[in-house]
Amino acid sequence: MSNSVKELTRFSGLRVLVLHGWKDVRCPRTRHYPFTLLTSNASVYDFFPHLRLTVLDYETPTTLVQRLLRLTKQTLKAVAIYRRYDLVFTDAISCVLPLAFAHSLLHRSSGPKFVAIDISTTRVPNLIRLIKAAVESIDAIICHTTAQKNWWVRNVGYEATFIHLGWGFTNIEGPLDPDDNRLAVDVETYSKASDSGYIFNGGFVARDYGTLLRATSGLSNQIVLVVGRDFLTDRTGLENVTLSKQVKVHFHEPESSFLELMSKARMVALTMHDKPYAAGQLVLLEAMAMGKPIIVTRTVGTVDYVEDGKTALLVEPYNVSQLKEKLLLVSKDLSLRSNLGRNAKTKWQREFTNSAMLRKIYEVIEDVLSYKDGS
Repeated sequence: MSNSVKELTRFSGLRVLVLHGWKDVRCPRTRHYPFTLLTSNASVYDFFPHLRLTVLDYETPTTLVQRLLRLTKQTLKAVAIYRRYDLVFTDAISCVLPLAFAHSLLHRSSGPKFVAIDISTTRVPNLIRLIKAAVESIDAIICHTTAQKNWWVRNVGYEATFIHLGWGFTNIEGPLDPDDNRLAVDVETYSKASDSGYIFNGGFVARDYGTLLRATSGLSNQIVLVVGRDFLTDRTGLENVTLSKQVKVHFHEPESSFLELMSKARMVALTMHDKPYAAGQLVLLEAMAMGKPIIVTRTVGTVDYVEDGKTALLVEPYNVSQLKEKLLLVSKDLSLRSNLGRNAKTKWQREFTNSAMLRKIYEVIEDVLSYKDGS
């Protein structure tokens, strides 16, 4: 057992209520630790080894109506039991806002601590009044982009914490040891996939497939897109887009298929719409972990994760000629592809693994609980 996990044993009596948000987690048989984890993204269970967890709602709704219904049911369940716990934790802040609002409204002077990860509050600006009322009960908010952190300061006056998103694989029994290197095992398998010569893009939030398809017009490379429907806009990104014979579209592929298709690409061109909210980091990190050469749009969701010219090539939003120039450059230059891919993978290994993220999130939780040494 590593030192980091040994340190966590002193929290063995901590009671944690988890309001599950958006991550793809499957936990059969029981709603209490221990769990069998099957997730390609850090799950809420990884944060709390050796602790008693109660998790509300595993399902991941795919439409806005389903999400609102799930949020309502989840909040009603939580209101009835949350004061039995020492910590309320969520991986999506929208799941805890109604509960925190109720806690603030009742002027509770005691009760659990609240820690929330904020993914994209700026996508729903109408929540601002609820946020301002609820935030006094939230002890720590974690953001995965500096733009999101700045949004909290500017609009709410709240000093959130910026921590890079992490990504890796787990398929193990029990909680994750933050020093465990098994996260990289499957990544290596995908990294060794053969180069099939195509350009890959995928995802369902703020993807700009139109600019990519215009920029690749006339190129010999096949284009492979894996698309889904954005639950807020009900759009796939392919509306009003003409698809040529060189474009192959996959709809709603399971993650294993998504990653396999990415692994066989010659390059990843992650073209994004210029939005005020963060999107695209997860696919970006997947490509970096595989050592793929990446061309990515400069947006608030991507600039914190890449170094232009070293770990990826940045392009300006909607700039077709610039994108085409970079696509041609990467397609023809094997040395450039190798360098970009190698640098990206090294950057992921050093800074963007689940382990790196979990350590920093755990420090925030320690501060909130006043469990730091000497406190």
